[in-house]
Amino acid sequence: VASKPAAASGAAVIGGSAVGGGLASKGLAGILGMSGVIGSSMAGGAIAAHLTRRYLLVFADTLEERSAILHRYNIYMIVTMSLMLVTFIVAWCVPSLAWTIVAAVLTELASLWTLLDIRRVLLPMMRRDAARDPAGAKGRYNAYNYSYGPVAIVVTGVMYVAVMPVFYFGFHYGPQGSATAIRMLLERISG
Repeated sequence: VASKPAAASGAAVIGGSAVGGGLASKGLAGILGMSGVIGSSMAGGAIAAHLTRRYLLVFADTLEERSAILHRYNIYMIVTMSLMLVTFIVAWCVPSLAWTIVAAVLTELASLWTLLDIRRVLLPMMRRDAARDPAGAKGRYNAYNYSYGPVAIVVTGVMYVAVMPVFYFGFHYGPQGSATAIRMLLERISG
């Protein structure tokens, strides 16, 4: 599940927001600290996505199929990573939690659109794979499902949108803001 860039960046934000938030009020050091948090989150997500794209390519039999998958994967990466950067900048620069959440939700909707386009291309290949090797196809589908498929889409989308307020509070209110945001999220989840 953590292979999707949104999830990888979310995990990095949770770990890095306290450091970046503590630096936020220190001028240039704050800018460099927050840039590091954002950059490491984005880089971690991109690396994880690159390492798991093989779960998409396993269904391709021809160079044309491989090319079609990679074309849509590249669109996914460009759209998702670009909008994630915009969301981080909004959370960092705009003093409004609502705008941060709106940016995160819009990022996830765009990511969903690109992932569904990948799925549309993969479905005939998955059917062919299941017809040839039903036992092996189940394992290949599960690898896809937990990295780029429906399960990954839902879990990482929720994680990403839930983590962005933590990043926002960490930047605007320091490490205590991150702790407060996490506590608030856990209280809302537990009911």
